[in-house]
Amino acid sequence: MHIPGLLSPAEVTELKAAVLEAVEMMAGRKIARGGIEKLDGNDPYYDKVFTQRINVSKLNQTIHRYIRGPEIGNMASALARQPAMRIYLDQALIKEPYGNPTAWHLDNP
Repeated sequence: MHIPGLLSPAEVTELKAAVLEAVEMMAGRKIARGGIEKLDGNDPYYDKVFTQRINVSKLNQTIHRYIRGPEIGNMASALARQPAMRIYLDQALIKEPYGNPTAWHLDNP
């Protein structure tokens, strides 16, 4: 989703660099929980559909600052029409060039 004016070009650049740094730090591991761990049952085909890393804000203070900041929290609350939101997890979901195609699916709200 693109919301004009939510982040400045400089903030987008800063956040993108932080996410790419965290993804690189995690290498092939999927979840950051204090340390970094690998999910069981990896699917080699799906691993080439998306680069997916969970809880990247635990590894990078810049990401943590944005994810926990009021700007994104207020936007999420407004979209959900709720007075407040609690973050369950954050994730980087990157569609790599020349990756495997994404199968048809329905995201449940």
